[in-house]
Amino acid sequence: MVFALDVGTRKVAGLIADKEDEKLKIYDIEVLEHEKRAMIDGAVHDVERVARTVNKVKKMLEERNEIKLNEVAIALAGRFLKTLVGEATLDVSDKKEITEEDVNHLEITAVKDAMKEINPEEMFCVGYSVLSYELDGAWMMSLTSHRGKKASVKVIAAFLPVQVVDAMSSVMNKVGLKITHMTLEPIAAIEVAVPEEVRLLNIALVDVGAGTSDIAISNDGIITAYGMVPKAGDELTETIAKEFLLDFYTAEFIKRHLKEYEEFEVKDILDSNKVIRKEEILRILEPVIKDITSDISQEIIELNGRPPKAVMVVGGGAKVPGFIEKLAEKLGLPQERVSLKSVENLPFIEDLTGKLAGSDMVTPAGIAKSALFGKGAVFSRVYVNGQPVKLMGLAGKYTVMQVLLQAGYDLGEIIGMPAPALVYEVNGKVKSYNGPEKKIKITVNGEEANTRHLVEHGDRIEVVKIEEKKKRPPKIRDVIDKVKVKFYDGYMEILPKYIVNGERVSGDYEIRDGDKIEHEIFIPVKVIKERIKEGFRVEINGRIVYPEVDVRIVKDGKILEDTDEVKVGEEVQAEMNKKLRIRDILQADKKDIIRVKFNGKEVILPLVEYEIFADGKKLSPDDFVEKDMKLTVQSKKLVPMVATLLANLQLDMKGFSRYKIYKNGVEVGFAEFLSDGDEVEFIEEG
Repeated sequence: MVFALDVGTRKVAGLIADKEDEKLKIYDIEVLEHEKRAMIDGAVHDVERVARTVNKVKKMLEERNEIKLNEVAIALAGRFLKTLVGEATLDVSDKKEITEEDVNHLEITAVKDAMKEINPEEMFCVGYSVLSYELDGAWMMSLTSHRGKKASVKVIAAFLPVQVVDAMSSVMNKVGLKITHMTLEPIAAIEVAVPEEVRLLNIALVDVGAGTSDIAISNDGIITAYGMVPKAGDELTETIAKEFLLDFYTAEFIKRHLKEYEEFEVKDILDSNKVIRKEEILRILEPVIKDITSDISQEIIELNGRPPKAVMVVGGGAKVPGFIEKLAEKLGLPQERVSLKSVENLPFIEDLTGKLAGSDMVTPAGIAKSALFGKGAVFSRVYVNGQPVKLMGLAGKYTVMQVLLQAGYDLGEIIGMPAPALVYEVNGKVKSYNGPEKKIKITVNGEEANTRHLVEHGDRIEVVKIEEKKKRPPKIRDVIDKVKVKFYDGYMEILPKYIVNGERVSGDYEIRDGDKIEHEIFIPVKVIKERIKEGFRVEINGRIVYPEVDVRIVKDGKILEDTDEVKVGEEVQAEMNKKLRIRDILQADKKDIIRVKFNGKEVILPLVEYEIFADGKKLSPDDFVEKDMKLTVQSKKLVPMVATLLANLQLDMKGFSRYKIYKNGVEVGFAEFLSDGDEVEFIEEG
C-alpha cells in the first residue's frame, strides 16, 4: 500500500492505493485547497501553511482508514527543470540471470553519469526514465531474468534546484512523513495517461496545473523528453480578478465553473454587486489562452522537433472552454487529436471510492502507480543488516549515522561511537555531554567503519550491538540561551537565531559529536512579538485559528520599543495592548452587525446571535479571548426591526401615551425592517 500525495499550487490531493497484478486500486481519496496562496508555480513558498493543509489531508485519511501514515510518495512540478542523458554498462557474465536489483543498480549508475554535468550542491535529481536497454549490443525491452555478458542502459534524468526539493522535504518533515518515493509530475502523469503499449506513438502529454504546464514526450516506445512552461491556470484566474476587480478566490471559482454557468453574481473588492456573463469572461481570457497555448506548443515542438501525432492534456488548468481547441490550432493538429484526459477512463485503475474523476486526478494516480511499480524514482539503496534502506538523492554523501537513523535506529543507541562523550561548541565555547555507555561494531562492505563513514548506492552496513544503556543527547533548544517571556499564566521561551555547522536546523535537532553551534545573543523585541503571535492560538469548533494579537513587551516596568533588543537569558513580560473579544475572532465587525442612528445617535444591532461555550461554560461574544481557548460556537441569524432597536435600547413604551416612529423620514411601525445606515426617529406627541 502507498500514500501518494500531489501537493499542487492550488490543492493537495492524497490517495491511499495498492496494486493487484497490473491494476492500481484506489481505496480512499482526500482533496483540500490551501488556506491561502502558499504555493506559487508549483513550488512551496510558505512551508507552514502548506504543511497545515498536508496534515489535514493526512489526518482525514488516517481516521477514515484507521491507519498511521508514516511514509509518502510525492511528485514535484517542473519549475526550473533541467534534463540530462546518462549511460551505464554492467558486466553480467558471472550471473545466472539478471535480477531487478541488478537493473536498478545499472539505472542508478546511469543517472549518476548524467549528474556529471551538474553541481549536486545546486541541483537535485527528482526522477528519470529509461531511454533504452541493451544486452550484448542488442536492444531489449527488459533486462530482468535474461543472461548475457554486458548489459547497458541509457536514461533521461530530470533535475530541479535543491531549494525546491528542500522546501517540499521540510513540509513532509513537519507532518511526520518520510519521503520514500519522489518523481517529477510529468513522469507520474505519463505513467498512467500514456502506458507503455501506447508509447510507440509520438504523443505529447501536457499537465496544466495552476502554476506550471509540465510536458512529457513519448515516441518509439520510450519517453524522449521532459519540459515545462511557467504559465498555467493562475494566469487565467489573475486575468479575471484584474478585469472585474475580484479577489483571487472569487475569480478562481468563476474560472472553474465556466462550463456550468452562463452568468455569475459576485461582489467585487469595492463591495459592489455585479453580474458577469460567461461570454464577457471568455472574451477577456481569449488572449491569455492564446499566449499560454502558444508557449506550450512552442515548447512541445522544440522538445519533439515537430508537432506530435496527438496530445493528451491533464490537470485542472486546461478545463477552461477553448483551451484544448486553441492548443490544437497552435500545433496545427485536428481538434480530435488533442483531448482532455480524464482519470476515470483509464482501464487499469480500479476506483473503490467512486470519487476518482477528472483530468486533475491523473497526476495523483500517476504518483501512486509510479511508487507501487517502482518507476522513475531516484533513491540510493543501501542495506543495514540485510534490510534495504532508501535514501533521497545520489550524491554519495550519506554517512553511516544518517543511514542508521533512516533505518529506525534510536540516536541514543549510536551517538556516542566511537568516543564515550559528546563534545560540541556553542559560540566558540567547548561543551561536553556524557554519552551513552555502550558499544557497537559497524562494518561497511566487510570493512570496519564508524558513524562518519560515507556510503554509496549498494553498500552493505552491518551493525552489532555489544553493550547498551540508552541515554538521549540534548536538543539544540536545551543547550542555547533563550529569552523567557511571561505571558498570561505561563511562560514562553524564545530562541535566538542559530546555525549548526553553518546550516539552519529545527529546535528539536539533537546535538551530535563535533557540532559547532552559533547563535545571536540579542533578540529584537519585534521578533519576540512575532513569536508570541505565532504561539497564540484558539480552537473554534475544532478548527485552529491564530488571532492577530497586539502585545507590548515590558522589562523592569519599562515598555520596550520594537527596535529594542533583549539579551538571551533575560526575562520579560508580555502584556496585551488591547484584549481581543470573542466577537473579534468571529469576524463580527462587518458581517454580523449593522449600524443605525436613533434620534441622531449611532446604535449597533447584531445580525447574528451567537451561543458560545468554553469548557462547558457559556460565554458572551464580548468576553475576552484567552490563549489556547477551546470554543464551541453556534450561530443563528437575526432580522433587525424597529422593535429590535427599541428592545436593544431598553425603551419602556409604557411611559409614552402618544408617539410616532420614522425611518429615513417615513412613518413606520414596530415591524419595519432595518438596514445598515438607516436613521430612526422616535417622537413623543403631547
